Amino acid sequence: MDISAVWCHWCHVMDRTSYSDKEVIRLANSNFVPIRVDTDQRPDINKRYNMGGWPTTVFLTPNGDLITGATYVPPNQMRILMRQVSDQYSRSTKKLQQKGIVEKRESESELGILTRLEPEASDLIVNEVVDMMLGAFDNLYGGFGDQPKFPQPDTVGLALEQYNLNKDRGLYILIIKTLNNMASGGMYDKEGGGFFRYATRRDWSIPHYEKILEDNAKLLTIYLDAYRILGIESYKEVVQEIVGYIESTLSNKKIGGFYGSQDADEEYYQCSPSEREKRAPPKVDTNIYVGSNALMASAYLLASVILQKQDLQEFAIKTIHFLLKKCRNRNSMMYHSYSSDGPKPPYLLIDQVLMAKSLLETYMYSSEKSFLKETEDLVKLVLDNFYDVKAGGFYDTLFENDSIGALKVREKPIDENSEAAELLVKLYDLTGHQEYVERARETLGVFGEIYRGYGIMASSYAQSVYRFAAPATTITVIGPKSNPATTILSDVSLRFYAARKSVQVLDPSVDRDKISVLGYQVSDVPTAYACVGQVCLEPITNPEELTSKLSETRVG
Repeated sequence: MDISAVWCHWCHVMDRTSYSDKEVIRLANSNFVPIRVDTDQRPDINKRYNMGGWPTTVFLTPNGDLITGATYVPPNQMRILMRQVSDQYSRSTKKLQQKGIVEKRESESELGILTRLEPEASDLIVNEVVDMMLGAFDNLYGGFGDQPKFPQPDTVGLALEQYNLNKDRGLYILIIKTLNNMASGGMYDKEGGGFFRYATRRDWSIPHYEKILEDNAKLLTIYLDAYRILGIESYKEVVQEIVGYIESTLSNKKIGGFYGSQDADEEYYQCSPSEREKRAPPKVDTNIYVGSNALMASAYLLASVILQKQDLQEFAIKTIHFLLKKCRNRNSMMYHSYSSDGPKPPYLLIDQVLMAKSLLETYMYSSEKSFLKETEDLVKLVLDNFYDVKAGGFYDTLFENDSIGALKVREKPIDENSEAAELLVKLYDLTGHQEYVERARETLGVFGEIYRGYGIMASSYAQSVYRFAAPATTITVIGPKSNPATTILSDVSLRFYAARKSVQVLDPSVDRDKISVLGYQVSDVPTAYACVGQVCLEPITNPEELTSKLSETRVG
């Protein structure tokens, strides 16, 4: 089985070399059943069989158990490897399998659970991950580790969140050195906008040239948050250029949706601007992936209020409508991707969770109640189909009777569970339904004894733990949706940075019952009611006063 990606440079090289070699072709067709897997189309397969990068070549038994594997394999080595595997399998008296990997995954699927995640434990978790982050920080060039250098947006996001809370000087240096050097180095496309996937050098100077939608969605959010928190104008310029790239290259303007990636073409990107105009740009993968589309739609919603560009919000909502219409099965479960051939499985936890988070944010930005209902309906599906009622936490895939090999083992990834917990906390803040916060508590508790083993890769977990424990900032704007003053108060609320924040607009003409339940009064002018934890501000009608009062009262 070959695991590759449309954007992967070395995958294309292996296609031109090893997989075009006549003897390799003969051996593959004579002794094996060749299978090509696109990592973007089947991340569940990639997660279980990847050998450390792309391309990955793995040899499996008919039952899907792993015999051996490697990353890039040149033609001469491939011929030798194929003969060795074929000979080994023909002489084997029983099924070959790599028990160590299977047993490891089985143990990860049955993680223990902490019954309660108390505030003291939450502080300990966040502080330990922050210490690991500061220990891994590259003081010379920014980022983490040596080389290759990946952007690590979750880790930078944790640093921003904690700096906003305590104004720690070490975190400030980490943030600006990392973000400044990423944006000024080779990993950022200064001509076309947008970030490449990673840098091959410690100083960010030489990139790997593919551009991935998911990466740019996360980095767009990070630079938006950095601009909100630090007020550094150059970060706003980076935001504008990322948006410009996405709009020009990775957006389906006609039907909505964002394309998956743009290919790595080293020669193209090393041309001068005038030379580039004479060459065809790198190929774009026009598949629409649900999870990364939800991420970018959320980033566009935030960018719409930061940049004051209503068209970004409109396109984000258009994308969400497209996903709801084209990427759901009859039971309202989200597919993984969509192409000209229609939607395609698998049904993955992360797609459901990211879609639900984006639906919830679309509700906050648009004030359309239908999006809140869609969120709750999807979350119910997630709880019914992915949640482990015995031990807590979420499995990454649906249970399938006909799964084979490593696909038989449903895993509980720490990052996907962290996203799920954060979604549940935010939904609890908007609805008050206790089940959501309890499931979030149990989910985060699953990893309370093992997060240290993930190092800085536990950053998203630490963020979710902090947001679970932090006092909620809730802002309710009451006023007619058609009144511009209502929109202004809502936009100010949405622009304001708080780690755990929810915003909703209630129109007295249709939401009077809910306003009454909340105990708020209806005024002649649009009014904002804001609470931070147990501290509630006086009703505010002036946008500048709202920002000022929230800043004085905020806790993070």
